[in-house]
Amino acid sequence: MSKTIHSFIIIAGTFLLSFVHTASDAEPRTVTLDECINIALQNNPDIFETDENRKKSMADYQTAKAQRGLLVDGQFQTIERMRSDSPSDPAARIPGKDTDIGLFAGLYSHYYLFDAKRKKNEEAARINITLTKIEAEKVKEDVIHEVKKTYYECLMANDIMSIRAKLLENAKDKQRIANTMYNAGLQPATDLTQVNVSYSQAMLDFEKSKNSSKTYLASLYIAMGLRDAPDIVLADIEKENLPVIKYSSEELSKLALLYNPELRIISEKKKISKLQIEIAQTARKPSVLIGMGLGIENKALYIFNDDRGTFTDNFSGKNWGPVFTANVTASIPVYYGGAIIASINSAVIDYNRFTYQERSAQIKIKSNIERQYESMDEIKKQIQIAKMIIENSEKHALLARKNYENGVASLMDLQVAEGGVISARIEYLNCIYQYYMSLASISHTLGMSEDNICQK
Repeated sequence: MSKTIHSFIIIAGTFLLSFVHTASDAEPRTVTLDECINIALQNNPDIFETDENRKKSMADYQTAKAQRGLLVDGQFQTIERMRSDSPSDPAARIPGKDTDIGLFAGLYSHYYLFDAKRKKNEEAARINITLTKIEAEKVKEDVIHEVKKTYYECLMANDIMSIRAKLLENAKDKQRIANTMYNAGLQPATDLTQVNVSYSQAMLDFEKSKNSSKTYLASLYIAMGLRDAPDIVLADIEKENLPVIKYSSEELSKLALLYNPELRIISEKKKISKLQIEIAQTARKPSVLIGMGLGIENKALYIFNDDRGTFTDNFSGKNWGPVFTANVTASIPVYYGGAIIASINSAVIDYNRFTYQERSAQIKIKSNIERQYESMDEIKKQIQIAKMIIENSEKHALLARKNYENGVASLMDLQVAEGGVISARIEYLNCIYQYYMSLASISHTLGMSEDNICQK
């Protein structure tokens, strides 16, 4: 092997190893809540579906609008005319022999001079465009709320897992010290077994918290619309200066009546259902249709070979001539077996259903805002109490450690004191994240961003 080839292999191998080393040592990317929301808005399939619904509503509107305009068809139509020598008995007439059968070929257009139903259908289709836009907004708000909720749950699980990991390390150190002291005859067997139990419990708690973290992270990926799990780290949130809502509970309820997507959707559905009542009522009204035809016509096709002509004469230009026809058709319903009344009653029932749904939604929304608002006030008090408990429990744990080192307190006393610190910290984290989730819930209910309802 030449020196050049050997040198090339060494360089290529060195580059490959450095690449693998760099890829394996690459740190996961840190993403913020806003970045997770943006990813979800770009990837969640529910949002794509609402976009298709919006496109469909616009296409339906164009269809309804076109029905009120001039419609033109290319048409071939046979025309039968009586002959002067036709038998008087219709049963004895032979089409094409005792009657003349002509053919029209050309353009035929029709225009509804009056048809209230078509106008109402166009108006309903126009409102449906607005409805699909609001539905798209609601789906986006739902996606954003789900991302926020799972993001906070994931952060809380990660924080608890970190606490459990530190507790596990402390339990491992205690187990090592206890074994040393037991072997030296400085501790009884009961202390050693108690340390082993505490270590096993710490290990179990850590595994549970690690599993919870993975579960919530998977839920976050689903909310973001991601198939694969990227290597990311979630950015922490502010835990000291919590956002404060600048409105009262009553003011928030009034804002919800204006901006809540669910109420806006029901309002648009009520408008459409009201139009459906009017559409059903138009079945009682007359409609007037104007039809016009422009083309060429053969007044008599020669189906049978006789003294007037042969079949091949039908293709002769002299048998065809230009023609223009026009007609007006007016129709009015007379009897439909009760179908018109039934359709009106059905539309009225739908309208009443949406009215009741609107009232129910208003009650639930107001109740939800009041409950979440009160919950945030209570959580703020709980956060302050949790801080005091952490401070006191840390002092107690420090005192218990000193007493244990001096032989005044037992190992059980020390573990109980340290367990109190862990419980207090976990409760504090739970209050913080519950506060953020309550704020996200109020924002979702209002249909407004948190920046618009919180103090700057």
